[in-house]
Amino acid sequence: MKWKKPKKNVGITAAIVILAAVLLILLVQIIRLNTSNSTHEPETSESVEEESTQETVETAVGETTEEETESQVQEEAKQDGYIIIGDSHVVVTDGLGYGVYGSSVEGVVYNKNLFFVHTGLDPVMGTFEWLKGDGTAKMESIIEEHPEIEDWSIISIHGTSMVTMPDIAQQYIENYKQWINDTFSQCHVYMVSIPPLDEKAWKENHPDVPRDNKSIQAFNEQIKKAFPDHYFDYYDWFLEHSDFQDEIHYTGETYCKLFDEIINKIKTQS
Repeated sequence: MKWKKPKKNVGITAAIVILAAVLLILLVQIIRLNTSNSTHEPETSESVEEESTQETVETAVGETTEEETESQVQEEAKQDGYIIIGDSHVVVTDGLGYGVYGSSVEGVVYNKNLFFVHTGLDPVMGTFEWLKGDGTAKMESIIEEHPEIEDWSIISIHGTSMVTMPDIAQQYIENYKQWINDTFSQCHVYMVSIPPLDEKAWKENHPDVPRDNKSIQAFNEQIKKAFPDHYFDYYDWFLEHSDFQDEIHYTGETYCKLFDEIINKIKTQS
């Protein structure tokens, strides 16, 4: 089939359509201008008075709106802040959780008002001494660096590597009391139950390191008993979300689900 050269009248038709559209626009503008001129009347004392009244009303409304806007800005400036502190569970939560997925909670933004305190994979961070020392100091620094955040919640999930030590729960209890009553008395302090581990895999891979769920549960119960109003018990929740990354850690996505749920509960309580 041979290609047929377009007829000249196609281009002419298009030009006519465009020209008609332009003329129509001009016509509408002329009509509007004439209407505006014909409806314009000389000002009378009544019209001046009406204008004055209208200006007064508009001024009052403007001032009210400005005050409301100011109030809204001040309200928006008041932010909630969250610090999650812990051992290797928080390392995974940070790097493979919120660092990848972010938070699904409205208004909660990673590294803007949601912060994580740990020391990477350094085993020192798993110790109680780190929690009450460098860990506490790091949280104080974060709070000081963000004066725009007025309402802080501190969430601790710590102690996994120390649950088998004698009297360790009591040491944590004393430290948390110090946080609640003194160090972070202006903040909301919460503790989260230590998650269960995959006992079979743990014993196979770490036969010389004693750790079991019975010890974890005993530790959790003591913390829960000491701080019933500050404690989030998610031990059974983890049993239902047993997607382990290794014998002790869960996936980053699982930790995000956990802490998003906890943050939502905190927001509801406040």
